[in-house]
Parts: sequence; C-alpha cells; structure tokens
Amino acid sequence: MTSGAFTNQSVPLTGAPQLTDGDFQPLERKLLTLRLVLLAIPVGIAVLAGLVVTVLIDDPRWLGLLVILAVLIIAAILFTATRLSFSFWGYAVREHDLTVRKGVLIRTATTVPFNRVQHASVHSGPLERFMGLATIRVFTAGGAGADLSIEGLTTNAAGVLKDQILARVATTGPSSVL
Repeated sequence: MTSGAFTNQSVPLTGAPQLTDGDFQPLERKLLTLRLVLLAIPVGIAVLAGLVVTVLIDDPRWLGLLVILAVLIIAAILFTATRLSFSFWGYAVREHDLTVRKGVLIRTATTVPFNRVQHASVHSGPLERFMGLATIRVFTAGGAGADLSIEGLTTNAAGVLKDQILARVATTGPSSVL
C-alpha cells in the first residue's frame, strides 16, 4: 500500500480574472430612498420621545434636549453611512459566476459560481412592492438559507436577472466539486 502525499499547489493571482468598478451594476435609487425612510421612522419616534420628556420634566429640562441632540447626531451618522454605502452596493453577472458587493466601512464581495447554484427566487415585501422593488435570493448546495441576495432591483429587472441566472446554471452544469 503506497501512501500518496497530498499536495496543494499555489495558484498565481496574476492570471485570475479581476472585477473592476465598471463590472458592477448599480442598484435602483429607490432602495436608498426606502432605506432612508426606514431610518427616519425610528428617528422621528425618538425625537418625539425626547420632546415629550422635555415637556413633562420640569427640572432638568436640558435632559430631554440632550436626548434629542444625541438622537439627531446618531441619525446623521446613520444617514451618511447609508448614503455612502449605497454608492458601493452592486452586482456583477459574469460568464461563470455572480458577485454582490456591499458595505462602506466593512466592504464585502460575495461570489457564487453558477455551477454551485441550486435555485433562485424573487421576493418582494409590502414596502418593496410599494416602491416597485424586489430582491433576488440565490441558494447553493448545502446552505440553510440564501447564500447571496441582491436587493434594490425593479420587479421586472429581478425577473429577468433570475431567468438569466437560471439559464447560466442550466448551461454550466452541476458542480464537479464534492
């Protein structure tokens, strides 16, 4: 019985295909609007709570104003981060894979090869439907949930992209990785 040594050769990254900013499709601007509105609702509630505290407490009145100021500062940071991160959100469909990127401070890019995709679905909650938006969820083998999601697509674009993904999956064939 011969014992074969396992080897794992290094692959040079110089020849690997690279994604550039131009490869990524931007998301619908309506998604940014939806995210900002969803941030504004709790901010408005917190500011109202601060006003109630200011009116109800005679002494010290500055406490309620301090709460309002803190909420507004935190809100400004969250609104700015959301706007900045939106410019980085996007997706790229290539010959063999699908990549989604997001984040502003912590940037992530997730790539799923088409030969690992089991199925894809389009979802649209009540607020998304109101805005004419949808989310694609891509599931791979062995995953308990969606391995990749693309938010902020128009309903029509989501359907077209889902069909495009499934067509690529059909032509790519099953994974040869065990």
